[in-house]
Amino acid sequence: MKMRFRFPDRPLHIFSLTMVKDGEWMSQTKYDGHFAIVSKEDDKISVMSRHAKPLSVSQNLLDALEAQNLPNGACLHGEWTSRREANKVESLYLFSVVYHNFEWLGQLTEGQRWERLLELIKPDDKIFIVDSHITGYADHYRSTIGD
Repeated sequence: MKMRFRFPDRPLHIFSLTMVKDGEWMSQTKYDGHFAIVSKEDDKISVMSRHAKPLSVSQNLLDALEAQNLPNGACLHGEWTSRREANKVESLYLFSVVYHNFEWLGQLTEGQRWERLLELIKPDDKIFIVDSHITGYADHYRSTIGD
């Protein structure tokens, strides 16, 4: 039997949930791209996959990252999206900072690391910060897909 594509009755919302503290969750929209680790060491920016292999990002995106003036020892997590058209369109959606000035931030909550990211990054036409919402799971579920 051949399956037929059917548009959903409502928009699909894909998000991740991370517990912030008892009963509160932080949700973030997820993008269809490649997990990206952005780091700066010895004044050099690199963008790698989750397996620490270099991603083939354009020089334009590297220039946009350089313009952010990240400190040495910064490491950010995000999602790299790229559409392979005549003019390659790339975006980087950042959702967390895990190192700042070579300091591991794992002891901070996901919400605190996201707030640190807001201090480090100035979004532009290539680099974005993923919206985060802290709420009770049931509240988020109702607001996202309805009752």
